[in-house]
Amino acid sequence: DAAGAYGEHGDAAEWVETTKHFNNEDTINHFFAFCAGAFGAPLLRFTGFAGALVSCVGDSGSGKTLVGRWIQSFYGAPDGLMLQKDDTKNFLISRLGLSGSLPVTIDEVSNIAKEDLSELAYRVTQGRDRGRLSRNGSERGNLNTWNTIAVVSSNHSLLDKLAANKGDSSAELNRVIEIPVNTCFTFCRNTATDVYRAITKNYGHGGAKYIQYLVDHQDKHQEKIDVVVKMLEDRLGTAHGERFWLAVAGATIYGASIAHSLGLISAKPAPLLDFVVEALKNAKDTKKDLTTTSAIDILGAFLSKYNQHGVIVGTNSSTQAARDSRGAVLYRYEMDSGRLFISVPDFRAYLSEHSYSSHKVKYDLMAQGVLATDKARVNLVKGLAGQVGAVVQCWEIKAHAPVLGNVTMALVRDEVVTPTTVAGLG
Repeated sequence: DAAGAYGEHGDAAEWVETTKHFNNEDTINHFFAFCAGAFGAPLLRFTGFAGALVSCVGDSGSGKTLVGRWIQSFYGAPDGLMLQKDDTKNFLISRLGLSGSLPVTIDEVSNIAKEDLSELAYRVTQGRDRGRLSRNGSERGNLNTWNTIAVVSSNHSLLDKLAANKGDSSAELNRVIEIPVNTCFTFCRNTATDVYRAITKNYGHGGAKYIQYLVDHQDKHQEKIDVVVKMLEDRLGTAHGERFWLAVAGATIYGASIAHSLGLISAKPAPLLDFVVEALKNAKDTKKDLTTTSAIDILGAFLSKYNQHGVIVGTNSSTQAARDSRGAVLYRYEMDSGRLFISVPDFRAYLSEHSYSSHKVKYDLMAQGVLATDKARVNLVKGLAGQVGAVVQCWEIKAHAPVLGNVTMALVRDEVVTPTTVAGLG
C-alpha cells in the first residue's frame, strides 16, 4: 500500500544529481511544478489554505508525468505513490487523507468530465472529505483531512474545461495554477529515460530530512512565506481572489530555498521568483479571458440557445411562433415597439444553471439602458392561434437599445424564425 511506499532506497547523491537538469532555462516550468509538490505541499498549512491544485499541461513526451514521479521520489517509491487517472474518487480522498501534508500526484486527467474536474478542484482545496451521517442521523467522524498540494498532469487545459462547466467559474479558477510544460531540449528522450531510471532506483532520502527541518523550525515558516508573498504582491498587484495563487507560490519558492540550503537539490531556486511573476501575470489574464462575460453576452447566449422557444409580433400585426411550437414559450418580441419580454422564472433558471448572478445581470442591463423593468406582466402567447397562456412576470428588454448591437436581430432572421402559426392580434 501507499504507506509502505514511503522510505529510502539506493543512493541519495545519485538522486540529487538528477536535479541538475532543473538549472536549465527550458526546464523552469518543470522545476516550479516539481517544487510545488515536493517542497510547497508540506508548507501549505502555514499559509492558511487547506489544499491546492497545480496542473502541468503539455503534449505527450513533454515530461509532465516524469515531474509527478520525481516529486514522489523525494519521499519514497514513485510507482507506489503516483495516482492514476482510473483511480476512483473515494480512493483519491483516501489517499489525500493518508498523505496529510505530503504531496499527491495524479497522472493524466485529460479525459476527466468537466463536472468531475470541478468537484476535484473543490475537494482537494477544501482540505477534508465531505460530511456524512450515520444510519441513526448523527454525524459520522471525518477522519480524512489534509493540507497539501496536488500536482496533476493533462494534455489539455483544465482551466478551459472548468470555464466550460459553468458561466462564472472564477471560484474554481482561483483554486488552480496551470503550468504549461512544453517539450524541451533538456528533457530529450535519452535524458528523460536516465532521470526516470535514477529516481526509480534511488528515492526517499530527502523527504525525511526536509520534513524534520520543517518540524524543527515551524515557528518561522509563516513569517518567511509572508515575506515571499509580499515580494510577489509588490511586483504583481493582486485581487483578493488571487491570494490563493500567491500562497502556493510563496510556499513553493520558500520551500525550494530550504531544500537547496540543505543540499537536497542541486538546482538553484533563484530563477523561480521571476518565473512566478510572469506565470501569475499570465494566469490573471487567462482568468479574465475565461470569466469576463458581459450581461449582454449572457442575454445573447440565452436567446441563441432558446431561439426555438419564442413568439414574434411582426410589423404587419401578425404573431409568429418560433420553430418548435410545441416547446415552452420563454420570450416574446414585439418588433414595432422593440420590446422583448423574457419570462423571469425561465431566465433565472438559465442564469442559475450557468452560475451567473441574476442580480448582477439585472443591474448591469439596467445600467446600460437595456432593461426597462424586471416586473412587466405579460401573456407571452397572446395572439398565437391555438395557444392559451397566463400572464407571467417578465423582464422587459429595450431591443432597439444601441448597446445591444445585433443581439436581438437574430430573432427575426429567416434562418432563426420559421412561421408555424400566424394569427391577428386580438
